Formats: sequence, C-alpha cells, structure tokens
Amino acid sequence: MNILFYIDFPFKLNTGGVQRSTHKMAQLFERKGHQCVILNRDIGEESKLVDGLEVLSICNMEDSLEEQRYKDYLSQYNIDVVINQMGSDLRVTNFLYKNKGARVKLVSTLRMNPKNFADNLKDILKVELQKKNVVFFNTGLLRQFVLIYHRIKQALILSSIIKKSDYFVLLNKNFIPELKYFGIDTRKNAQKLKAIPNLFSPVKSDVSKKQNIILYVGRLSRNQKRTDLLMKIWKDLHVQLSDWEFLVVGDGEDKSWMKAYAERHKLERIKFLGSQDPELYYRKAKILSFTSAYEGFGNVLVEAQQHGVVPVMFNSYSAAPEIVVDNTSGFQIKPFDCVEYSKKTSLLAIDVELWKNLANGAELQAKKFEEEEVYKLWEELLTPLQVR
Repeated sequence: MNILFYIDFPFKLNTGGVQRSTHKMAQLFERKGHQCVILNRDIGEESKLVDGLEVLSICNMEDSLEEQRYKDYLSQYNIDVVINQMGSDLRVTNFLYKNKGARVKLVSTLRMNPKNFADNLKDILKVELQKKNVVFFNTGLLRQFVLIYHRIKQALILSSIIKKSDYFVLLNKNFIPELKYFGIDTRKNAQKLKAIPNLFSPVKSDVSKKQNIILYVGRLSRNQKRTDLLMKIWKDLHVQLSDWEFLVVGDGEDKSWMKAYAERHKLERIKFLGSQDPELYYRKAKILSFTSAYEGFGNVLVEAQQHGVVPVMFNSYSAAPEIVVDNTSGFQIKPFDCVEYSKKTSLLAIDVELWKNLANGAELQAKKFEEEEVYKLWEELLTPLQVR
C-alpha cells in the first residue's frame, strides 16, 4: 500500500511529538512492506530525504497551483491512503479531502484529547491574561462565554472532519467518549472511530549507569505544559535534594520566563539544554518530571519509561493512567497539587529500593507501546482500505 502522511509544518526531527511519531510510523510501515512519503508545509525544495524518508512540500493551501501539486503527488506516488496528522484542523482536512479524488482514502488522526481546552479553561485563561496584565478579566462569566463558543465551534469542526474521513483515529480509547461533549454520536460513528496509541521502537536500557538527575523533556510552555508549576516544584526540591541536578531539555515561548524565575529565586543545579535529542538524558536520568495540564499522548512518558526513568506526573488527562500506572511504573498526582508532587519526587529520590522497583515497572509498562503491538492496530485499520 502507498501511504502519504501530511503534517502542516516543517518536518524536522526532535522538534515535536507529531514529527517524531510520524517519522517512526513511516519507518515502521516501510519495514512492513508499504511505500511511504511525508508531505509537509514548508518553503523550499519540492522533495528531500530526511533519515531515508522522502519528504515532499507544499506552501499555501489557498493557491490553486498548490492544489495541483498535491494532486500530482498523489498520482506520481500512486497514493492509496492519506494519513492526516492534523485531525483537529478543518482547513487542512478540507484541502486533503477536496483534492484527493475518489480512489484515495483519508484517515485523520487527532493528536490531542478532545476536551483538553474545556477541562483546563480556567488555567489557560489565567496564564494568557497574566501575560497581558489583565488577569482580573478571568471571571466565571467570561469562562462561560468562552466555553459555549468553544463547544459550538468544536462540534462543527469535529463533526465535519469525522464525516470527511474514512477513519478518525484518537490516541487512547478514553478519548472517544469525550467526543460526546461536542454532540458527536459515538455509536453512529463507531465504525469510523478508532483508538491507536503512538508507537515506540524497542530500547535496551541500563539502569546501573543512572545518575541523580531529574529530567524534563518538552516544550517550555506555561499554558499546556505548566512549566510554571515545574519551576515551583524545583524551588521546593533543590534545597531538599542537594546532590541532585535538574535538566531541562526543550525550547519554547516561556524559556526566558523560566530562566528569569530560576535567577530570581536563586535556584541551583538547574540547566536549560535547549531543543535536542533527549536519548542521552533518558539514559542518565532517574526521574522524569512531567507537569502537563493536557496531552494528546505524552510521548516522553513512554520514552522515559523505556529507559527506566520513573515519571512523576499530574493525573490531568484521561489517558494518563493507561500510560503511567500509579505506584507501579511511576506516580500519578492529583492536579495540580505541587506539595504532594514534591513529596513523591523527594521520596523517589531518597528511597533507592522504591526507585528500582518503579524503574523496573516502568520498563515493563513501556513494552505495551512497542511498535509490533501497535502496528497490529494499524494493520487492522488499513487492511479494509486496501485498493482492490
């Protein structure tokens, strides 16, 4: 089968979960006998190779020339299935649907839990209004108005995307019932709605080489990732854990704010390492600090567990307990109890036997998301779409 993956931004490895997931999926599918290309929105050459994968480009979806370029790609590579990695974007879905022709099938994937905005509206507004120095506008009346508008808008977007897709894939089975909040009839659409997690290549870990390191990997954002709480927690821990380091791998709009916070509070043994391949740091770290308010999946949780890095996280979205099992492969903390979060992290750092037990549990838990297991779900989905 010939498969085209679409992402609506430049395809650069180690810059985000969608890029990494798309990269791993395409590589695995090719090993399973499929032919894959990646189409990204980027300015530059029409075609290039990235880690052995052919990456095609379009720039402007409103341009009729780009429509024709997309159609030409489908014809040139004899595409059977388009996997739309932007399954929350109606503009993208409309473009891919309108120009794919009758033969090509469209699979749209939603990379975030459906209720992420609604469940975290109060905190999202607080962060955004703080940036504009108008936090006093964060009232119940404003939140109610925003929520009504959001619910109506998302209902229209999601229902249209599901209708135009042959399959609509979510990253966890617990996300499917969330669609009901937006008026989606999950029974009527049961054949289209599928739950397939991100997939991960097997990893050989060696916990004997671990160091006293707490690790954060991800975008530096107070809004979704709650890096404001991340800094507050290290403020509590850096005095208690005087022989531990805190490494921050990633970049984002709040990097300067985080650095200023560290300087203002004289936080020690914290290093901002920028955006890079986190593999080296997974091998060295013992604990992953994960403070997100919501996620589509949380790739770093599985990546960390594969290396015996024990996650401490807020139980803040419906897929969380299926990725990290509380007291077995990590700790789930009530959102957003920073005191309890600090206590559990400190306990994990001090109690060596507890850490070893959870590190072993983490490695076992991660195996559920290894590529061979997840591919079975994709094969089950793709087989009926096989062109006869």
